[in-house]
Amino acid sequence: MKTHNIRSNVLLLLILFAFLGQTLMAALVPAFGAVPNASVKRALLIGIGKYEVLPRLPGSKNDIDLVHQVLMSRYGFSDHNIHVVRDEAATRVGILSALNNIVQEAGPNDVVYIHYSGHGSQVEDLNGDEPDDKLDETIVPQDGRTEGVADITDDELEAILAQLKTSQAVVVLDSCHSGTATRGLEVRVRSVPTDDRVALYKKGGVLTRAIVPLNKHAYVLFSGAASHEEALDGPVDGRYHGFFTHSLFKSLQSAPTGASTREIFAGAKSELKRIQNQFGRTSMPEPQLEASKARIEQPFFALNSQAGATTPTESESARRSWVTVQAQKGADYLLVNAVALGADPGSVWAIYSDGETAFDPAKAESFAVVKSVQEGHAIAKVSGGSAAMTGQGRAIMIAPAPQSQRIPVRLLNVSSEQANDLKRALQQKLGEIEFVGDEQFARFLVDAKDNRWHVYSADGEKKILSLPISANPKALDPMAQVLVQSRNASQLLALENPASQINLDVSVVRVGERGIAVVSDRMDAPVYHIRRAREARSLSNSLQLEITTDTDCYITIVDVDAEGNVNVLFPNPYQNQRFYADGFVRAGRSILLPDSLNAGNRAGFHWDYANPPGVDTIRVFASTDRQLTTRIRESVGSSGQSDLNQGVLVGKPLARLVSLRNELIGGMTRGLITVSDEPMGQPAAYENPPAIENPSQGEAFPQQADMGGVQGGGSPGGYDPAVPYGSEAGDHYQAMPVQQPVADWTAASVTVLVQP
Repeated sequence: MKTHNIRSNVLLLLILFAFLGQTLMAALVPAFGAVPNASVKRALLIGIGKYEVLPRLPGSKNDIDLVHQVLMSRYGFSDHNIHVVRDEAATRVGILSALNNIVQEAGPNDVVYIHYSGHGSQVEDLNGDEPDDKLDETIVPQDGRTEGVADITDDELEAILAQLKTSQAVVVLDSCHSGTATRGLEVRVRSVPTDDRVALYKKGGVLTRAIVPLNKHAYVLFSGAASHEEALDGPVDGRYHGFFTHSLFKSLQSAPTGASTREIFAGAKSELKRIQNQFGRTSMPEPQLEASKARIEQPFFALNSQAGATTPTESESARRSWVTVQAQKGADYLLVNAVALGADPGSVWAIYSDGETAFDPAKAESFAVVKSVQEGHAIAKVSGGSAAMTGQGRAIMIAPAPQSQRIPVRLLNVSSEQANDLKRALQQKLGEIEFVGDEQFARFLVDAKDNRWHVYSADGEKKILSLPISANPKALDPMAQVLVQSRNASQLLALENPASQINLDVSVVRVGERGIAVVSDRMDAPVYHIRRAREARSLSNSLQLEITTDTDCYITIVDVDAEGNVNVLFPNPYQNQRFYADGFVRAGRSILLPDSLNAGNRAGFHWDYANPPGVDTIRVFASTDRQLTTRIRESVGSSGQSDLNQGVLVGKPLARLVSLRNELIGGMTRGLITVSDEPMGQPAAYENPPAIENPSQGEAFPQQADMGGVQGGGSPGGYDPAVPYGSEAGDHYQAMPVQQPVADWTAASVTVLVQP
């Protein structure tokens, strides 16, 4: 009995000590900092839109809102560990203080993210570390270019960042360093002219970098443009952003969990190309990625793997960026801070229970359409066929707001009489054209000079065409074709699925050094010339694409040419039936379309360039569902060409593309959502077609003959697993049941410039 009492007392003492130890640790952590081996995710976000004496940048605020929301929802950063420095607080002193603070606070196991959105510039190099242009790059603080205030040089930045104790740090600078004028008032370069006040920088004493060579840096550095290029700020998807910040965070929102820095960067460049297509640019600033080879292959936000490191207490990382949903009166939901993620009126959101992280569209509890926005939040109305939610939940966007069918144009140096004549003639041809003022976004600028119409791209940098001013309305046909081409391309580019789980990569095969064919990832559009009769086929006159997907799916390739014609390039009636039959490709393989430019290739076709010259937009769709794939091909392929019929531009491709958007949304939302064809507040132009039916259970199919084409109807709700992989002999697959209640699809784009 005495032994039992002693054991009981010892046990009670152990429990008491354990409790006291936990209590003491809880008390010590706030006083002395986190547990030494714990990992904490920290961020510093600097955004300057309102400068004291320099031009404003409307996209900087939205950049920071977007970054903040994605870091918190997708990557588990806690709000109290995200320090935001905006506008008046982002002076030279304020920025340097914030940088020094995060460097000193971050421990060896922490994840650190630093973001700057604002103007950049250059100054004379004083320490000889810029042998090429003899200029140091700078970021410009809010009080920059006022008396006695110097920019923050790259030398100063690197001297501070070299003190980081963690190897898991990412630095993003969305600014540029070459001051260049632009006609476009809505697309702005993020730069100011070189600072010639060299004495300020000499007085600062920043003469050495005081760090190790770049390839040994502990941090990853992204910049929105090369040192000689302009990073751009403009309206993207209905909201002003730095083009690079928007693209990087589009990639971060959709990338697979654990995606490497290299993969994230590739996704950002792909999104930049989509923006390039929207603005009709033949080139874009080349974003830069600098880090060690080993770090580039590591996950973008990897916790330090040192022994003893523990998972931080921040929320679990999610598969997609999300917002908090709060049920309101009636069928309304409040989407908290959703505007940062694109919650414009007309966008469609899937609703889930609180704590959801997988966000499978097939398991959404309900769907809602945004009807209004206010102060960063959105009010969405739940679909009548959805189950109403009570309390709080989470939401992800599954379809962006529809693109306006109107073409915004700004007139420059045009007399009132000329303006009236031009408006009347173009509206008779197009109907949906809109002439906008100086404070509104214009997709094209039209200037009257030397008795000619000059049409420029949205940023005013590229002249698209020039034609004589004439009283004959037929003389405006070339301008009308350019405008409708842009509209059709915009509608194609607006077809995207933010919730897709498919990773699709598309590149143009180009001629590299010494005639070797290489896949280029440069931001300038590949340049082709029209293939002439009896001219040898080559990569300069015939298109070849390299496509990679991580999911078994059907591929459809669509082209919008310089006259607005929308055509399906693949599949096509000329292809060998054993060459990726029905466009079906297997996951994890990089394929060439066509496989060769030689005569007698396995593909059975070539894509030679012919008239008209100009910019072509090529959109590649990937879908897991055969029926959905068929609808995509029908919508963009059998719609006929856009042509001038008795002076009026026929809009069949546009009507079918708008209808297709509604079908795609119907498929993703199980037919519960009815959407309009125009953004909220504008009349719908076409009726909604019935939603695509997606059975909850696929079927098993008979085995196909080896290397044969598709036989029979296949699965109405999922891909046919018996379709052979077309270009390699010996590939053969056993038919398996498919369960895919919601069809998945995605799309990617490339632009090519065709010259006469």
